[in-house]
Amino acid sequence: MTLIEILVVVVIIGILVMAVTVAVGALGGDREIEDEARRIADVVAVTLEQAELEGRDYGLRVEPSRYEVMVFDGRRQGWFPAGGDRWFATHDLPPGLALELEIEGRRVLLKPVETTEQPLPQVLVAASGEVVPYRLSLLRSASGARVTLAGAVDGTIEFSRDETP
Repeated sequence: MTLIEILVVVVIIGILVMAVTVAVGALGGDREIEDEARRIADVVAVTLEQAELEGRDYGLRVEPSRYEVMVFDGRRQGWFPAGGDRWFATHDLPPGLALELEIEGRRVLLKPVETTEQPLPQVLVAASGEVVPYRLSLLRSASGARVTLAGAVDGTIEFSRDETP
């Protein structure tokens, strides 16, 4: 074999390896939906820690394409956006992703907050360290990808992934 023939074979093998890598990445898991699911789990964990440290009740307000952390203010007798921290700020989901929420086995109708109404959180995080059990699903309707976070009373979260064509 000549040097040119060896180089041609190496180039062909390189192109095949690159094509397989791209194909596996394109057909593999939806990284964006997994990243958002991890972010929500982290937000709930930080919220639980903050609730226990401050001795205040917190909650997660969920809308179809966004969520935010709220805190109960006893002096003003109501729920208000927690703010002040990047974890607690309102977070809009990337285009194409949506949220579904179940509490105690019942699906919660998610709708955007009207400016005239006082928004209330659906997932409560008590100062005692307890969390209302929930199932929060992130889904991409275009591909059928779904990641579900199942939160337990003690604050632990289980992930499950479902891809239906």
